[in-house]
Amino acid sequence: MYEFPNSLASCTHSGMRFPHVSDDNPFKVLSPGVESDVLCILGRSPREHSASNIADLTERSRSQVHMVLQRLVQTELVLRCVLENWSGYRLNPQHPLTEHVKAIAQLRITKSTEGA
Repeated sequence: MYEFPNSLASCTHSGMRFPHVSDDNPFKVLSPGVESDVLCILGRSPREHSASNIADLTERSRSQVHMVLQRLVQTELVLRCVLENWSGYRLNPQHPLTEHVKAIAQLRITKSTEGA
């Protein structure tokens, strides 16, 4: 068994256990804020989402989601599509991090219990 200093987290060879990783959003390990929620939605969906839709799905404010989306568009990780009065956002398939974002978003952790 490996111990992580200053943490209750530990792992064993058979049935690794990561109590700080959330199945609903594995990005929370990297960033527990709005960014993780936005990346998780975009990484799990092949279609475009509006800022309002992402805000509803993540239970975050539209302004918070919009600020994150603006920053991600500036980095070119996210593309913005404008159709009349609607803007949609999706991961940029040409960005070198896109496949990694998708892989993290799809990650499912198998939880084990002590003594199992």
